[in-house]
Amino acid sequence: MENRNVATFIKVVEMNNFTRAAESLGYSQAAVTAQIKQLEHELGAPLFDRIGKRINLTRAGETFLPYAFRLLKAEDEAVASIREQEGLSGTLTIGTSSSLSIGALPHIAIDFIKEYPDVNVVIKVSDFTQDLREKLIAGTMDLVFTMAENSNPQNFQRMLEKDVPMVFVAHPDHPLIGKKVPLRKILSEQLIVADREVGYTFYLNKFANDIGMQLEPALEVGSVAAIVNILEGGYGVSYLPWFVVEKPVADGKLATIDVTCPDPELKSTIICHKSKWIDPVIKKFIEYVDAGIK
Repeated sequence: MENRNVATFIKVVEMNNFTRAAESLGYSQAAVTAQIKQLEHELGAPLFDRIGKRINLTRAGETFLPYAFRLLKAEDEAVASIREQEGLSGTLTIGTSSSLSIGALPHIAIDFIKEYPDVNVVIKVSDFTQDLREKLIAGTMDLVFTMAENSNPQNFQRMLEKDVPMVFVAHPDHPLIGKKVPLRKILSEQLIVADREVGYTFYLNKFANDIGMQLEPALEVGSVAAIVNILEGGYGVSYLPWFVVEKPVADGKLATIDVTCPDPELKSTIICHKSKWIDPVIKKFIEYVDAGIK
């Protein structure tokens, strides 16, 4: 059984389409079809039901899928064992949220590739945790670095976890800087929030509801970097992770507001699929993240 055919099978499952899988792998559709047929012949059972343009895994396909991941995992382990002796190399693909992508992660990645120049680090950004987790299951990402409440997601193993302090921030000239401010007061300001799907905005909405208020922001902005720029320009207040605003606060471009607010107990978490082989590149990168995020 050729691992190339197994990898093609996984790609077809991921894309749910033979044509898109072929384009992604750089094969012709006929080549992908031939590889799947060869695999089905070796296994003695069809792996996909083909109904018009739609495909679905058969019962045999569903049974084979976890074994397919194990076969490729064994190949990765073999390659990694050689790389560990020769020095770190290869590609490390990391999924993360927009907040984390402008925090410490890029700087950690730069330090990492300076020391290990043969490793190619790819950072993909999405604020939809489910989307990132699906890519872990599909095998198109090695790690996901995201924020979540303290939970233990199924089908994944938690590699690292750090507390995420949250702060209210504004321009240093904002009239609330230096004052003790109740939550009700800050919610009545020109509030700028991230997308509602982002965990900390969800919690801010919950805290508002708990005191009988509705979260009615002046602006809802999908880019955390854009929020920081708006605040630095002198408009509004926002509720953001400390690691996002630590540098602008240190540079005097922003300042924190002392607000009476519950702790959402958010964590920054690195997870991978529970069947993922933790090769030397992944191990070393996690060590860098652990050391780089306090």
